[in-house]
Amino acid sequence: MKNNFLRGIDYAADGVCDFYKHRFLWKYVAFPWAVLLVLYASVFTWIIRYLQPSVAKWLSDAFTGGFWEFLAGPLEKVLVVLSWIMAMIILALSSNLVFELTGSLFFPRMLREYEQRVLGIHSAPRKFMEIIRNFSDTLRLNMLIVTGFLLLSLVLLFLPIIGFIVFIALMGYLYSILFMSEACFSRKCRLTDVKYIFMRKKGLMYGFGMFSFFLIQLPLLSIFLYPGFMLGGSKMFHSEIGK
Repeated sequence: MKNNFLRGIDYAADGVCDFYKHRFLWKYVAFPWAVLLVLYASVFTWIIRYLQPSVAKWLSDAFTGGFWEFLAGPLEKVLVVLSWIMAMIILALSSNLVFELTGSLFFPRMLREYEQRVLGIHSAPRKFMEIIRNFSDTLRLNMLIVTGFLLLSLVLLFLPIIGFIVFIALMGYLYSILFMSEACFSRKCRLTDVKYIFMRKKGLMYGFGMFSFFLIQLPLLSIFLYPGFMLGGSKMFHSEIGK
């Protein structure tokens, strides 16, 4: 179990290394990264051109001529700093979702090219009904992840130690399936088949999933790791399915 757990972490790390090693894969994340760049630039422009002047005017109107006029300058600086902090927190939390949504248009093609050019695996094109079935499987998995995340977050409030262990284990397990999903589909498998394929290798899934889950929660850093974890999931699935 311990050996498989560490091997799972190795697969995740290998995927990230492969992404930055093979530059032909970078074109698939260019658009998601460009969208995030525009988002950040828009928010920063709004703060500088509209929010900061509005704060300064409001403080000037509220304090000018009064006993507390000397507080206007320090308060303006404090509010501006708080505005930047809040903006960065909101952007950091939303960037993951934006990246995943925009990247979903390109990641399947990235994985196919990775499988063909790096892993030497050539899968047959999927039929229309297979695409619909795969989309349905992925949607259900994501709903399960969101539901589990919310419910276990509530459990943490009442059972912090046990709840944390269950939370990390379940999220790790589900995230490993998520990152192996495209490789699973290319082998004409369903996501429900993963638990049987890795019946004796659950340590791989927990190692890969828990490692990737922890890092995906880090704001901003996650968008540079997410594509690599998808490659690592594909590599792990194809490497282990025949063993």
